[in-house]
Amino acid sequence: MKKLTLFCLFYIISICLYAQKLDAIKEMYANQQFFDAKDNINKFLANPKKLNDPEAWYVKGQVYHSISLDTVNGYMQMFLLKDTAYTSFKKNQELDSKDILMTLELHRSYLDLYYEYYDLGAKAYNQLDFILAVNSFEKAIEIKDFILKNKYKYDQTTLYEIDTPLILNIAVSNIKANKLEEAAKTYEKLISANVAGENYKEVYLYLLEYYSKIKNQSALQSILTKSKKIYPEDLTWVDFELKEISKTGDLSKTFSKYDEILMEYPNNFLLHYNYAVEIYNALYGKNASKVGDTVLFEKLSGTLKRAIVLEDKKENSAMILITHHLFNAATEIQNKIIAIKGNKPEDLKKKNKLKSTENVILDDCIKYCENAISFLEKISKKSNIQKANYKIVIGYLIDIYNEKNNSFKAAEYQKLSDSAEKL
Repeated sequence: MKKLTLFCLFYIISICLYAQKLDAIKEMYANQQFFDAKDNINKFLANPKKLNDPEAWYVKGQVYHSISLDTVNGYMQMFLLKDTAYTSFKKNQELDSKDILMTLELHRSYLDLYYEYYDLGAKAYNQLDFILAVNSFEKAIEIKDFILKNKYKYDQTTLYEIDTPLILNIAVSNIKANKLEEAAKTYEKLISANVAGENYKEVYLYLLEYYSKIKNQSALQSILTKSKKIYPEDLTWVDFELKEISKTGDLSKTFSKYDEILMEYPNNFLLHYNYAVEIYNALYGKNASKVGDTVLFEKLSGTLKRAIVLEDKKENSAMILITHHLFNAATEIQNKIIAIKGNKPEDLKKKNKLKSTENVILDDCIKYCENAISFLEKISKKSNIQKANYKIVIGYLIDIYNEKNNSFKAAEYQKLSDSAEKL
């Protein structure tokens, strides 16, 4: 019995000593002797018998958290200290089923860590340490999710399931760190949440361009479909889709897509004008592959005439383009006439038919050239492009009237051309 009594007495004394030691560490903390408290709390928890002491873990969390606020540590060290504080607080709750200490402080330490990691991420980003910025922002999200999961509430503070500013920060930091796949995965979280608004259009566009680059057509089409649904009036997605098709080099697919889209947007000037440019390049461009295609000639004429109606009255880009189109078409026909060397009846018949077609086109060209000149003459201060177009269109009229053997009109426009040189 004496032996047992002595053992019990020794055990009670040991408990008192441990309690006194923990109180001493708490006193160090209260006196802001944080580094002394840090060394001692680690020694205290190094004892296997004290590993399951919930209060000790709470004290460790408070000590490490306080040290993490000192910027002398450097951003990476601050990150690690905060992480130790976070895991220590969670360990305290794991060991204390009643959650006494964290409840007494209203779980405020978690909210503090959330804001601090957020701030640390911003500071790391400004210092161009993008990897640390990503890690800090992600840690903030982890803590936010932990708070929401446990339904902790704070006065005057509301946390959300989708923290869009944080997610954007993570994605941008990943882009800066050249971790493009990670950036795409991060942006996908916003897409999955169906975020909308002008500020988020770039998110959808980034993913479209990323999936286009890595040739993931399935993901691209999924984002494209969602983009059109979220922003139904925005033609950014239509423009992107058209560019994607153009990359294939398949003109028939490009033209078919334009025809399809114009059915949906019949009054959109830019779509008509851009379609016209595509056809124009196919007929007359440097690498023209559809020279002399009469179907495309008619389509280009019709598309440009519609564009002229839709264009802002302060602009005349479609008007200028149709003069180029008609003049080039007439020149091609003229070359065909010249190429016919024979004088047989069938040769003359071909020439006359071509000449008739040429005259119709030239008459049409005259009308649009004169309209273009009238428009440009009303502009007192012409841009360099407008000056150049003015001279070009006058030149067309000189050539056309010479072709029609109308020397009077040709001379009239020659005088206009001479005065245009002084602009």
